[in-house]
Amino acid sequence: MKTLPGRPLLIGHESILLPPRCHLEADALEIAGNVQHDTVLLVENWECFDRIHAVKLDFSAAGTNPLVLWRGGSGEARVDASMQFLKTLNRPVWAFVDYDPAGLVIAATLPGLQGIIAPNSEVLIALLEKHGLEDRYRTQLPTAVPSLDRSGHPAVAFLWPLLRQAGRALPQEIFIGLG
Repeated sequence: MKTLPGRPLLIGHESILLPPRCHLEADALEIAGNVQHDTVLLVENWECFDRIHAVKLDFSAAGTNPLVLWRGGSGEARVDASMQFLKTLNRPVWAFVDYDPAGLVIAATLPGLQGIIAPNSEVLIALLEKHGLEDRYRTQLPTAVPSLDRSGHPAVAFLWPLLRQAGRALPQEIFIGLG
């Protein structure tokens, strides 16, 4: 876990300022009762978590000082731990995930999901057209479509048709260092 650049990590009685590319690794369930952040920004991929200071997206919807939490890689015990932590913490969650069917499924299943961090639809459509990955999109469709079609979350219902129309996936790493 960490925070957005220049913001204090609020766990326990003292705040901690972490430099870029630094994070705190702790037993999340042990510290859940001491977390003083009002919201959580869950980040799907390690590179974006590690370099959150270089991501060119507006995170303000997630609050002024969200706790930034890495989800953990697929198949890792960290994924289960992060989901349990979110349930225990019981705070509003904003998802920063890949703009692909699997990323939307991850977001849709998060406890306390308030929204998905994304650029405006015009920018997202342009990036999908220019940098989108057709194979990745097609590969994820069979397992993702049923849950995405059933999802009633407004953020998923907004983004899913954009991805379907483009027929492409966009990794969240595209926003590292974008001008």
